Amino acid sequence: MQISSAVTVGNAILALLLLTTVLYALFPRFAYKLRVVALNAYIAMMSLVVLPIMAINGRNVDNLKWCCRGMRPGRWLFGLSGKIVKSENMITDKPCVIVSNHQSTLDLFGMAEIFPDRATYLAKRELLFYGHLGLCFWLSGAVFIDRRGSGGRSVMEKCAKEILDRNLKIWIFPEGTRSTKPGMLPFKKGAFNLAVAAQIPIVPIVFKSYAEFYNPIKHIFKPGQYVLEVLPAVSTQGLCSEDVLDLADQVRLSMLETYSRLNEPVDD
Repeated sequence: MQISSAVTVGNAILALLLLTTVLYALFPRFAYKLRVVALNAYIAMMSLVVLPIMAINGRNVDNLKWCCRGMRPGRWLFGLSGKIVKSENMITDKPCVIVSNHQSTLDLFGMAEIFPDRATYLAKRELLFYGHLGLCFWLSGAVFIDRRGSGGRSVMEKCAKEILDRNLKIWIFPEGTRSTKPGMLPFKKGAFNLAVAAQIPIVPIVFKSYAEFYNPIKHIFKPGQYVLEVLPAVSTQGLCSEDVLDLADQVRLSMLETYSRLNEPVDD
């Protein structure tokens, strides 16, 4: 009886696998959704694996090293490869604010390759309540802000002091959210206010569009290469709050120019 039940279960699993394979091969939308689910599952599993190590270390920005190591095998699983252009422009020996465009969860793979030591990131407060993922964010020393509240300025002031006191670098997405369309959304000024308040340089990073291999609107998610370029650091020495708007526009323009260049068609 037990053997019969086991055979029945085995046949059901085999039928499900065969059906999934057929649907994956015939229906691009199904394939896209399945790969997205697999990606999210991988991140959730990876964070569970590294969580005990991070917990032992306590709340510490060095915990991000474990997250980065956990992300790297995912490239092979999803058929992705990475290319880092001008990595020598990354500041590694002093505090800075890193700003980059934000397209999707796939950004994590590129970030894992270029993230410098003693670095953390700015994150929306809602991420703190994402179960064990939120705990990983917290243990990584992330700075959380409530975009709906009025405490953003005080958070930036505290963050500026912490960056200088602890020799930190902080990664911020100045668009404030993901952008699935070509180009970049308007920049919020928080990152630039922070850099000016701390009088530290800004390191812009530009991710090339993923459209060739990842497009949620067209339901595309296939193997491909992500490319990111590190731009020369922008100094904020001597700048004040009145200069923030021009600074943000200047950085965004340089990033847009780089984005356009990276996405230019390559002649065969």
